[in-house]
Amino acid sequence: MSDEHLALGKKGEEIAMKYLSDLGYAIVDTNVKTGRGEIDIIAMGKGMIVFVEVKTRSVDDAFVPSDRVNMEKIRRIEGAGEAWLDKQGLEVSARIDVIGVVDGVVVEHYKDITN
Repeated sequence: MSDEHLALGKKGEEIAMKYLSDLGYAIVDTNVKTGRGEIDIIAMGKGMIVFVEVKTRSVDDAFVPSDRVNMEKIRRIEGAGEAWLDKQGLEVSARIDVIGVVDGVVVEHYKDITN
């Protein structure tokens, strides 16, 4: 990945974290790598752990950011989330959300994408 692409992704994650914080979520961790995958943001809200995948675009070109999250990606996030919970020794409710950021603005937030 290019430095520009990585910087865009990092900026999108920062915007998503502020968005989640404004909604009352506590940010627990970011850019978590496990043997089973990576999680962009781990947040806590309403007694639930939320594993967040952030997709960022630099311009609004009518392409929906969440379209880049396929079933394979969801399975990797599920596996990474399970590994993270195991490592923490936690048995709590959890879900996976997808947040799309376009041109510096959150344009979509899909909650609990596995249901």
